[in-house]
Amino acid sequence: MSAPIARPEPPRLALNVQESCAALGISADTFTTHVLPGVRTVRLGRRILIPTTELQTWLDQHAEAVQ
Repeated sequence: MSAPIARPEPPRLALNVQESCAALGISADTFTTHVLPGVRTVRLGRRILIPTTELQTWLDQHAEAVQ
């Protein structure tokens, strides 16, 4: 018998709010106040998904150069 072939997980295209908070390292309150109004979301019933590209765009738009 051979070992099962390990298949890589497909890349995540969208994250829920909790995962988005963890990815950005911020609280849910901060996310809801500062990030959520500036990103497009996908709603599936009560579930909110945030495309990872939206999070990256938000970061790029709010990044500041260190002086």
